[in-house]
Formats: sequence, C-alpha cells, structure tokens
Amino acid sequence: MNAAIDELRTMASDTAKLHGVSLPEILVYATAYELIKQVSPKNAIGIFAEALVVLKKAGA
Repeated sequence: MNAAIDELRTMASDTAKLHGVSLPEILVYATAYELIKQVSPKNAIGIFAEALVVLKKAGA
C-alpha cells in the first residue's frame, strides 16, 4: 500500500513540475476534476477545461 501511495505522490509531483504549478495546486485540480466527473461523466473534461479558462481569465 505504501508503494502505491509513493507512486501516486511521485506522479503528482512530476505532473506539477511539468506544468509549472505547485503540488497542492495539482491536487486541487485533480480533486475538482474527479468531483466534476462524478456529476457529469460524459462532459467532465469539457466542463473542467471551461473552468480552467475562467480561472485563468480571473487571474487565479
């Protein structure tokens, strides 16, 4: 179990570095995407992308 957690932590950290954001920020994005996916599985990626555009325009 610890190996799986370490692997997820490494993947999240690598993704954060790749996209130039912090690890907590990546975790917030991942959580938001998962919540959107639960509400609207077919449209999750589109809704998530629209939300990111709005956040970027707002300077977040």
